[in-house]
Amino acid sequence: MLADGKKLKRLHRLEHIRSLAKQSALAEVARAEAMLSQLQSLSTRTAQLAGDYAARTPASTGGDLRKMAQFTDALQIILKNTQADTARAAVIADTSQTALAQAEQRRSAVESRVDALSQKIKGLREAGRETGTSLE
Repeated sequence: MLADGKKLKRLHRLEHIRSLAKQSALAEVARAEAMLSQLQSLSTRTAQLAGDYAARTPASTGGDLRKMAQFTDALQIILKNTQADTARAAVIADTSQTALAQAEQRRSAVESRVDALSQKIKGLREAGRETGTSLE
């Protein structure tokens, strides 16, 4: 029974470590989701800005038209880059969610082992009391 007690103590430490890993994964998910949200907002605002400038009336001179076209082209490049960053952030957020789920599964597995061993020890103690001597 002494070995079971030591094993239970080790399992409690492992459960604590798994809990910390889960908290770390949860913090990573929060950061990834915040970044994704910011990039989605930026992408939406950039798309709106590019659309607004593209819909403007033609310029009065050729120089103004060229400047407007360059500006609009630059906005489109920024929009593409922002959309690509948003797609990467979505992948990172999904990966973080998967890591969080795995951390929870590992923590839950250790918790189940702790519960099972605790029940075993409790059963052994109760069985020892039923057949024990008066010296206990």
